[in-house]
Amino acid sequence: MLEAFEKSGDLLDVCCASGFLLESLMEWGGLRGLEITPFGIDQGSKLIELARKRLPQFADHFHAANAWDWRPGRRFEYVYALWDCVPEDYLDEFVRRLMAPRSGRVR
Repeated sequence: MLEAFEKSGDLLDVCCASGFLLESLMEWGGLRGLEITPFGIDQGSKLIELARKRLPQFADHFHAANAWDWRPGRRFEYVYALWDCVPEDYLDEFVRRLMAPRSGRVR
């Protein structure tokens, strides 16, 4: 996955669960000279609690939210989302929502 990273930056993990992947990517990125700042959302509030405990210095970067209608207040350099967690008929719309400007309008 790090092959997609051209430079250091903020990474949003959609459905981040316990934050283990983000923690691993931060470590692996560091080995390549990349500084990755983790952000994550997950529908499971208990999973978000685990992510906050795993990465306490970034606790305010994790939010319990439904990825379908959540709108971040900012843009991210990198976004990771599993396409197979979205019904195929909704995949195009889901990607457009993730890429929508901060206003929340979907193009």
